[in-house]
Amino acid sequence: MEDSKDDLTPDAWERLNREQGYLMQARVFFRQAGDEDLVQMVFAENTDPDDAIDVIRQFALLVKKGITPPPHILATVALNFGKYISASGELSLDEAFGRPKTQGVRHPLKQRLKKEERWRVYWFIWCQRKQAEKEGSEVSIYAAAAKAIEEFNLPIGNDTLEKEYSTAKVEAIFEPAYEVMQDHGFSR
Repeated sequence: MEDSKDDLTPDAWERLNREQGYLMQARVFFRQAGDEDLVQMVFAENTDPDDAIDVIRQFALLVKKGITPPPHILATVALNFGKYISASGELSLDEAFGRPKTQGVRHPLKQRLKKEERWRVYWFIWCQRKQAEKEGSEVSIYAAAAKAIEEFNLPIGNDTLEKEYSTAKVEAIFEPAYEVMQDHGFSR
């Protein structure tokens, strides 16, 4: 999928960005109860327009929360649905959104959800270890993996989950994010 802004006229792209700016100013000025939902906007703003599944997911999540999606998501969804409609039945939605057909993968969303579920498990393990560290003790990856296996009812052994966690370099991903959150006053 090409960068969606390249498929819009410069005027259309500029208008979408200007309107997004107005919306952001209004959100700051008219802060309302439930605005914690705007955290979803941060995820959406960092969505890669080439990631069809995430673009569609962010579009749907934001609209359900009553939040107008950022311009790159609006443009990507509109342009790809436009391709689908223009193809008069010659393209599937997957093809219109640039999803390649992968042999052996029947449904890409199911594959994505499986990966995301594993990352929730990794997050759980990291949190177990971080909480222990904050309390002045230590929990090994192996011990935290055992708790995760029990919590998520996983059909996997501690050794395997410990190895997956280490191979995924989870600590190198979550630690810098945690430090940034601490620097910005997000502490528990």
